[in-house]
Amino acid sequence: MNARGWGALAAAALGVAALAAIALVAARLPGLAPLVGQDLFRRLLVVHVDFALHFWLLCAAAFLWAVERKGAVARAPAVLAGVAMLAVLAAAALPGGATVTSNYVPVVDSPAFACALAAFLCALAWAAADGLLAERACATAWSRAVLLAAPVAIALACRKLEGREGLAYYEALFWGGGHVLQFVHVLAMMRLWQLAAGAAGADTRLARGAVLFTAACALAGVAIAALPGLTPHDERRLYTLAMACGTWPGAALLFADLARRAPDRRAFLRAAAPSAAVFFAGIALGFGIRGETTGIPAHYHATVGAATLAWMGAMPAWLGGPAARASRARLVFAAGLVLLVAGLYVAGLDGAPRKTPFAGGTASSLLIGIGGATAVLAALAFSALLLLGLRASGAEGATSRRDRRWRAFAATAASIAVVGAIVAAWPHRHDERPAPQASASHARERALKEVSARFEQGAVMLHAKQYEHALTAFHRVLQLDPKLPEAHVNAGFALVGLGRHAAARDFFNGAIELRPSQLNAYYGLAVALEALGDLEGARGAMRVYVHRAPAADPYRRKAEAALWEWESRPARIASARAAR
Repeated sequence: MNARGWGALAAAALGVAALAAIALVAARLPGLAPLVGQDLFRRLLVVHVDFALHFWLLCAAAFLWAVERKGAVARAPAVLAGVAMLAVLAAAALPGGATVTSNYVPVVDSPAFACALAAFLCALAWAAADGLLAERACATAWSRAVLLAAPVAIALACRKLEGREGLAYYEALFWGGGHVLQFVHVLAMMRLWQLAAGAAGADTRLARGAVLFTAACALAGVAIAALPGLTPHDERRLYTLAMACGTWPGAALLFADLARRAPDRRAFLRAAAPSAAVFFAGIALGFGIRGETTGIPAHYHATVGAATLAWMGAMPAWLGGPAARASRARLVFAAGLVLLVAGLYVAGLDGAPRKTPFAGGTASSLLIGIGGATAVLAALAFSALLLLGLRASGAEGATSRRDRRWRAFAATAASIAVVGAIVAAWPHRHDERPAPQASASHARERALKEVSARFEQGAVMLHAKQYEHALTAFHRVLQLDPKLPEAHVNAGFALVGLGRHAAARDFFNGAIELRPSQLNAYYGLAVALEALGDLEGARGAMRVYVHRAPAADPYRRKAEAALWEWESRPARIASARAAR
């Protein structure tokens, strides 16, 4: 069955995400962190985020809004999605390809991984379009339309990728689509609340307004991606504004309305209150984010974990999982999630940077370790219960179904061929490489010499305040060695000298992504953010610099003075206004 296939994929994706999270939790603990290398940590982070944030929740959404039709063609999107998920795992496990922990969709920079992600997006769009064509008058047609929004936003972003590479390439590609996906998860959670309310959850004028407002904000993400002439800074501000203003009002209005009208109020609150409480707590944490710390994953673990809690309350009844044991797993998961979010937020208050192994204090590490382990075990148990329930129910009806797997296989093979052709014809994202030489080692030696010469030239120009010449030199260095964090930092300082602070911020962020211990990148990021008017972000970056810089660092005193000035500025402004 079409819907049950998506349900099985959702349960399997949740299990894979939980398994990958085991090592991530271990890497946050002081005693176990050395056992998890940086490369393994980043690859597991890619697997965990993609399976937990996208594959699990999007397969669950496809299950909710699937249209049951017979035939291999109807099952083909789910089969293609399953093949794509396996390909993502294989691409992450195989050597080769750098990990890029871009926001929303971290990736392994390899053709196999790109093809697998493209195949999954095609499967999702195929399922959504199939549902719209099969049931045009369905009350949830808007839901299927929103499922199409994220692939469309990603496709529109491809127009803005010229001249970008590495982290900047994937940030530009997935930033808009990632924001749209957050709205898809919120809309699915709202739909589950409506189903939990029973007859009271039927579409009323108020419920339709709340849902349509959230859906409109999701589609606004597509409109932002389509707007020409936006700078990356302006685009980020628009998406951030859409998230801050659009994710929670409709959900809050709908939950309050359903809690008031539900015939069995106690049963509704038992089903929906855990996800609502965690979701709105995550929204509150989001408004308190300061800088690139673990406060950011605390926010999105709460908001995405809330959607997971909503699915945990609904899926066992639909997929045949044992309800009592699934309910206990859900409660255990909720407890672990709350501890994990609290630990991440406390570590963020201490200035611990995100996307790195352990960098917090003892208290936060204990909360993260205990909460993460509890949530992971509960998620594994829930995934196993769902898969066992599906297997049992599938065995009962196996004798009454005809074997049409060969048709599904043929449709999947054709789909993969189409996706492969699309990926092969896609505009090439890598910079031009030097012409091949007779000897690879000789070419490598020449490249290293040019990198060294250009870097020294750029450093001299930077010291002489010849910022344009310095920027030209560091751009050439990055063409030859795009993973050199020192070149990213120096290019950022050259851009600061030219007054191009938004571009400088991107270079400093790129250096931190490549090497989280690059101290001068935090200093430069704070300077750029302060010039852009983001005083809170500047304070957060400078706190990280002061927290990590040794006492003998020549810039530490200057950083402390800047931090004191920034932190006291609001009070001085308020005092000046009062004196008037």
